[in-house]
Amino acid sequence: MKLKTLIIYQKTTIFALLVILMACSQRKSMEVDDKTVEGQILLTMDQWAEALTSGDIEKTMTFYSENFAGTEAKNKEGMSELLNEAKSYGMLLLLKIDLRTADLKVEGDTAEIVIYNEDGELEMDFALAKEGNDWRIIGVPSEICSYEDYTEPYGNDCVNMGGYHRCWDIFIPEDLTNKAPLVLDFHGWTENASHQRSISGFEALAQSEGFIVAWPHGLCSSWNAGPGCCAPASDNEIDDMGFVKKMIEQLVDIYNIDESRIYLTGLSNGCAMAQRIANEESDLITAVACMSLHLLTEIDADYTAVPVMTIMGTNDDLYLANEEMPGAVENFERWKQMNNCQGAYEVTWSSGKSVTWTYKDCDNQTEVALVNIDDGGHKLYQSEQSNINTTQLAWDFMKKFKK
Repeated sequence: MKLKTLIIYQKTTIFALLVILMACSQRKSMEVDDKTVEGQILLTMDQWAEALTSGDIEKTMTFYSENFAGTEAKNKEGMSELLNEAKSYGMLLLLKIDLRTADLKVEGDTAEIVIYNEDGELEMDFALAKEGNDWRIIGVPSEICSYEDYTEPYGNDCVNMGGYHRCWDIFIPEDLTNKAPLVLDFHGWTENASHQRSISGFEALAQSEGFIVAWPHGLCSSWNAGPGCCAPASDNEIDDMGFVKKMIEQLVDIYNIDESRIYLTGLSNGCAMAQRIANEESDLITAVACMSLHLLTEIDADYTAVPVMTIMGTNDDLYLANEEMPGAVENFERWKQMNNCQGAYEVTWSSGKSVTWTYKDCDNQTEVALVNIDDGGHKLYQSEQSNINTTQLAWDFMKKFKK
């Protein structure tokens, strides 16, 4: 279970906090120096985990009331009810978190702690603030982000939208002589452009294949990919569509870009964003190949067929459909319908039990593909949770197509 994928689709504060409390379940005991700031923060998180795994709801509620700041701590009845329900379903026993491997960043009276599971996969991050001599858990960083942080430029280049700077990082290969394709690589929820750049592998591929790649920054580490995904961008109806259009316009004006080869990729929330852009700006986008999420918006009335590949790990919680959203196969079939593909899909690639299904007879000479990565996780890059070079698969698909 990945807590990020749970929190994306649950919009109430109480459930979000339930996800937070679950992140510390099945703690591994640790010793900390409570005389240091870092030690005090780790002690707070360790005590929270101890309360949870004790199964004592009263003890857990006492800690919750004393250590969560803000109005969330007032709804103790609702939290207590959820805790009891979680206990009855065994939810508090699902995760194993080792705080000894957590990354902790302290800046004055605020801090952020990033917690990993026993496989080294990021599960959740928390924001804390100092009150007197104590540290209080105040939520998830993306929930407390301030848009005022974006009034000044950052990254490599920006456009101004409504008084805020919307920015990106960019890589341009050496010795480009001809017009080059452009790839936009969207980061996942709670992440950032720098992190996406470090894990996706598109920078090295851009150098060897001769294309330009840019990594847009989502406001408060989120993209408005549709209703419920992902906060705070979706809740605040951030105009990410307008940002991407202006970004592409500026990049085309400045660099020697082949406008017939504008491609989108990304991870999770970034993948859903890439698919939304292809759906709503199909005249602009040449092809999409992205990892670990689906199209979450209605079909645009002006949509015309665009080649789309989604790459999903079979161990990803989002591979199968649930009450909140479709699964990988349902999304695959939806794009088939959107592109008016005929006939059955073909198996166009395989490696062990990993396989690509492709519809080829589609409008506008497009294709729709689903790559099933056997035993793959949510962070579906070869450097992370895939034994397959999914970056190469994505590029090999996209580069076949021109407008």
